[in-house]
Amino acid sequence: MHFHLDQTKRESLSTERAEELLHGLTEGVVSVKLSGKSFGDGSAQVAADALQRASPTLVHLDISDIIASRPEDEAKRTLATISDGLASCKQLEFIDLSDNALGAKGVRAIGELLTNQEKLKELLLCNNGLAADAGDLITSALLETKPTSLVKLHFHNNLLETPGSIALAPIVEHSPDLEDFRFSSLRIGREGAVRICKALQPRFQTLRYLNLADNSFGQEGAEALADAVSDAPLLETLIVSDCLLEDDGVKVICDSLRSGAPKLRSLHVAANEISITGAKALAQLIRKIKLRELVAEDNEFGNAGAVRLAKGMRRNSCLEILNVEGSEVGGRGALALAQAAAKLKCLKSLQLDKNAIPAEVVEEITRLLDERLGPLDDNDEEEDEDDEDDEDEDDEDDEEEDEEDEDEATDRQVASEVVEDARAVSEEVRGEVNNLAADINKLKI
Repeated sequence: MHFHLDQTKRESLSTERAEELLHGLTEGVVSVKLSGKSFGDGSAQVAADALQRASPTLVHLDISDIIASRPEDEAKRTLATISDGLASCKQLEFIDLSDNALGAKGVRAIGELLTNQEKLKELLLCNNGLAADAGDLITSALLETKPTSLVKLHFHNNLLETPGSIALAPIVEHSPDLEDFRFSSLRIGREGAVRICKALQPRFQTLRYLNLADNSFGQEGAEALADAVSDAPLLETLIVSDCLLEDDGVKVICDSLRSGAPKLRSLHVAANEISITGAKALAQLIRKIKLRELVAEDNEFGNAGAVRLAKGMRRNSCLEILNVEGSEVGGRGALALAQAAAKLKCLKSLQLDKNAIPAEVVEEITRLLDERLGPLDDNDEEEDEDDEDDEDEDDEDDEEEDEEDEDEATDRQVASEVVEDARAVSEEVRGEVNNLAADINKLKI
């Protein structure tokens, strides 16, 4: 049985209103969602009593966004009261505390809720105002029982910075079943990025979804992540947008993903100052694995980078979504992408807005893609002139691609010859065995 309050109407609850809304929250309920209602003195006790009644059967608890507009002291009392009501509830599998201004004080108030939850599989702490001191408290609470049973762990839009990420890393290290990890918009610097990536490395045997967006990885963090994803057999989604990766960082990550993440289907690398060098690495990745979605908007591909991506697309029959909005793409690059996309039957959307594509090219790519072309409401239509260097680099890339194709063809030919040789040897051995058997039969006679 589920008990979910109506989220469409936000309310600051009085005691009487809380009693009216929560009278049906009793034993037998397995899932509770109280978000969007603000509890304070009086109404918090009503909620605590109701949650206590449901405690024997409760496994799914969503108390996100329950202290909105309350003064800090009252909010802290609310959290402590509700935590007390759940003191005996130690079979929770899901807890969402997001959108509550917790900070360290709030974590202390509700910390008992996180302790000794041996069955806890999913924990969400997003937009909570958490800093490094809160990270220490959360780690201490969760690791009273270790290893954890966590499968999903989300931290997003907090103030953890590098010390906070270092404080939380042990949770990752002691969560052997982790499949879904979000650690985004936390103001983490290079040292923190390296620490969390090292903690993640053994987790890539189970990880399917990883979001590290909007943190300052830089080259050092990129190399640590590349090491971690070099053996990521189950990884399906990787989000590293706005991580200061630049070309070199994207390249080392893509190089690792090509051999280490065969099941990767969605890659987000938006806003990383990627130019043609990074585009080349992305194109090689697209050729190698069956990527379905590449989100690479707000970069610096230019025409040459776009052309390079288009060449990679020719070898990927699975690509469904490509987003290169706001990436300095002009007419030549846009046309190359559209022509490649038009040949992909599975492609659903090519997004090129916020670039500089001339009107005549817009007309042509619209003809090629029709509904599969995303809106171009913010297209500039004043294309920058192509650089000759870009043309030269395209030619060099063509030569390298041809060499790669020749290498692949050679490898296939060698493999075929080895198989044929093995078959020939097998036939020869079989013939000798048959002859020997015939000789033995003659001797018997």
